[in-house]
Amino acid sequence: MRRENLNILIMLDEWLEAGMSFELYKSDRKRGLLQTAGRACNGREVEIIWGSIKKEARRAAIIRRWGDPAEAVKVSRLEAAIQPDPAAYDFFHAYIVDDNTGRMLKKEAAEKYYASAIVLDAVRRLSADHHALKMTLGNVSPPKVWPALTAAVSELDRAKYPHDLPGNEKRLRERLRTYSGYESLIHGNFRNRNAAKVDGVNEAVIIKLLSNWRVLGNVEIAKMYNDIADTFGMKKISDSTAGNYRKKYDMETYAAQKGETAHCNRRAMQVKRSLPTAPLYFWTLDGWDVELLYQERVGGEMKYHHRPTVVVVLDPCGYYPVGFATGRRETPELIRAAVRNAINHTAELFGERYRAWQIQSDHYSIKTMAPVYGASADRVTPAKVRNAKAKPIEPWFGREMNNAYCKMMDNWSGHGVKSKNQPNSEVINACRHSLPDYNGVCRQVFQILADMRARRRDKYVASFQALPASDRLPMSLENFLYHFGAVRIDRKGAEIKNRLEGHGVIVTIDGVKHAYDCFDLSFRKHYAQAWTVKYDPSDTRRVLACNDDGSLRFMLEEKYIQPMALKDRKPGDSDELNRIREFNTAQTAYITDFLANNNDTVDRLLDEHLDEHPALNDTLAKHMLTDSRGQHKNNRNSRRLAPVVQLVEGEDEEINIHHMI
Repeated sequence: MRRENLNILIMLDEWLEAGMSFELYKSDRKRGLLQTAGRACNGREVEIIWGSIKKEARRAAIIRRWGDPAEAVKVSRLEAAIQPDPAAYDFFHAYIVDDNTGRMLKKEAAEKYYASAIVLDAVRRLSADHHALKMTLGNVSPPKVWPALTAAVSELDRAKYPHDLPGNEKRLRERLRTYSGYESLIHGNFRNRNAAKVDGVNEAVIIKLLSNWRVLGNVEIAKMYNDIADTFGMKKISDSTAGNYRKKYDMETYAAQKGETAHCNRRAMQVKRSLPTAPLYFWTLDGWDVELLYQERVGGEMKYHHRPTVVVVLDPCGYYPVGFATGRRETPELIRAAVRNAINHTAELFGERYRAWQIQSDHYSIKTMAPVYGASADRVTPAKVRNAKAKPIEPWFGREMNNAYCKMMDNWSGHGVKSKNQPNSEVINACRHSLPDYNGVCRQVFQILADMRARRRDKYVASFQALPASDRLPMSLENFLYHFGAVRIDRKGAEIKNRLEGHGVIVTIDGVKHAYDCFDLSFRKHYAQAWTVKYDPSDTRRVLACNDDGSLRFMLEEKYIQPMALKDRKPGDSDELNRIREFNTAQTAYITDFLANNNDTVDRLLDEHLDEHPALNDTLAKHMLTDSRGQHKNNRNSRRLAPVVQLVEGEDEEINIHHMI
């Protein structure tokens, strides 16, 4: 049913669904007991004018089925006057509740306020437009306009228009009068306009209590606040009110309660990153107190609570532990040993040593370790201070090492001090005498990491072999030893220096004497230099000798041991002996040529100035200046006897000189 002009129209289908037949419709129409609007043709449905139906029985049947058409049309005409309002929709669905939390209105509240706004807008337009009001309500007398409008508003489909407008005429008119914009519909609770128990300076007192480092509970905060309230005449608060403010100001007070580290890990925004796509693109390293106990005698008393420290260099591509070193505590030297192990392990995996493209560390001894990190990778990117989540190795320690391996061992110590998942301390105490010593627990750690490597090695190597040569960063042995080589330290912590001797550079490593030498002729030019010898503890065949500032660096190799007896010779001995002979021959030739060139320079100087300065001839005699062949007497005698030699013709000059002598 619908209204057209001033007529309410009933569709023929509605007539039939009310239980009356088509024949009855045709009969009443023929007898003038009802009238239709227009002609039913060209697909137009038959429409019966409600006011023209004469028979009460027909009207009663329609009312029983459809309700009073006059009232239904009022609602439908009001609904037709309601217009969508995109601005109102956006306003209510993006409205921020004024409670310092950034919360928006709930969906139900936003839809309620939006429906109320568009219905009130429709009522305002109708009440201001007499013609539109008449089209909506029909011929209603002025005193009955607002009751009719109120009824139409109340009868709107609440599923479609979930407004909260009153069903009372007076209150509806008051709501329309106070409707001054979208925000005027929002309840004062959401606009923080109701009287609050805490406001202004008083609220600052609660925030101060919430920020306390002792992490006070709601009961303690309420009690302390109420003590202050008694003094200054403020309203008191309950425990639940304190809890509400805890939620409201959680972001502002969390760091003060739990510390900056907790804030960075739990409240600050985290960066989401993907794993590296190839080996050596990214390394991350860190130290971890292994959750494995060992026993050790300290000060004459046996202790059972000690745990070793392991520094691991992890490649997140496949989570491969490319390097590691164990110690009693984390130190710069332990970190250096782990990185050295990582570089050496690349040679074991790929045939030669490689650097990483990027390495991530924490800020522990960063100034000391910066050269080490810079030598091991093209880029050094320390993780942000107090942000453990930035390092993928942190969860790896717990997931891979602790849970998968350490937890399965009898000397497992647990998940840390704060964890509730701990082993039975009574059992550990009963078995404490069977705990391994320091070397034993280090072997456990080594076995764990060796097993990890074995399970991941093939895939890791295959990924590296797929890399183009341009994505690889080889590292020379010289650079490796310069940055990662171990040095000998005396009891006072100073580096032990070595000098070149007749048998080479003699170095004692782990109680064993080694003799090193260099086939670079320049090395012997610095015979008086005191050298720092850097070596790889896992391979001492070649070492690096360098001065204090690193401006002089020479690779030395361990001297080959030749047998004294020819009978003891073995293949390769002759080749090594010839290397030394060839070096000595080249050295002698170099020295001879050097002195010859030098003497030639002096001879030219004397010849050019001998006539002007006859005393130079005596200088030659006094200082025994030799020629390029190392001769002095021949030069002296040749100058003294030059006129006599010139009288003998046709004989060799050297023979004539000897003849004259």
